[in-house]
Amino acid sequence: MTKQDSQSEHIRLRILTLLESRPGDYFSGEEIGKALGVSRSAVWKQINRLRRSGYRIHSAPNKGYCIEKQENVYNDLEITKRLKTKACVIFLEKTDSTNNTVKALAQEGCEQGTVAVALEQTAGKGRLGRYWKSSKGKGIWLSYCLRPSFSVAELGLVTLAGACAVCRLLKEEGFDAGIKWPNDILIGGKKVCGILTETGFEETRVEYVVVGIGLNVFQDTEDFGPELKDFATSLRLEKDKDYDMASLASALIDYLYEYISLLEKGEGEKIIECWKSYSKTLGKTIYTTVGSRKEWVTALDIRRDGALIVKREDGTVTPIISGEIWLGQDG
Repeated sequence: MTKQDSQSEHIRLRILTLLESRPGDYFSGEEIGKALGVSRSAVWKQINRLRRSGYRIHSAPNKGYCIEKQENVYNDLEITKRLKTKACVIFLEKTDSTNNTVKALAQEGCEQGTVAVALEQTAGKGRLGRYWKSSKGKGIWLSYCLRPSFSVAELGLVTLAGACAVCRLLKEEGFDAGIKWPNDILIGGKKVCGILTETGFEETRVEYVVVGIGLNVFQDTEDFGPELKDFATSLRLEKDKDYDMASLASALIDYLYEYISLLEKGEGEKIIECWKSYSKTLGKTIYTTVGSRKEWVTALDIRRDGALIVKREDGTVTPIISGEIWLGQDG
């Protein structure tokens, strides 16, 4: 986002705040311009941009502008005004992948805390190159740019931090959510959220890390299809109510910032403790596939680099750095 774009967004946010202070009441263009220190033409321009963002703003000769009270408007301004932390939110109607969007921005030099949020992804990405269905308005599809100041050895904790942020959000919403190693968020044994972390290197130095999060919100069973309906869920399926998408997205960004900050302060152990408190994996019998090896093991612990420590049937203890796991009957 350029400096000019940032200033324009700031003006729009102030106009929106002013109009929403008295919904249904009219404010003249001159009154708004005077309050903000901008021209009437600048007010008119930003009013039109607000309309294109989904706000129902009425105008009348000799009266000015008034805003209609609305629920569940989902855009960059609604997310930004709810944030408790600093972030640059870029809202997209449609993109192939928010991870791709943020990676491109990172390569252009965007700051840490740049977040791409999409209403729809046409090529959403999951782990191991899998496709993540991201239908329009059905979920929170966002990616966060991180400029690491911590050790490369702790990059594995970034995914764990993302999982903790999602679980905390879901706990606040009243759900008993848990984590299946390394990055699946479950409610009632079904996947509601996935996390994909991608790292960009400049020679041997980590240039950026992108944390992508896909949280299912408004899907019905039919949205998942026969192959996924027994394994996937959404917030609506678990608790049928209206969810404010902007509130969910802003809280998720705030929590992600909070856990990433622990990494930057050298307090990665707190992330591990948090992850363990939400774990649906540790202490369970799990089925693993690592390369060509497939076996039942017992999950013992999580290592600081994010590796899962397991005990094999022959009694040996070994780390799983990457691969697939399935929870056993006790999971």
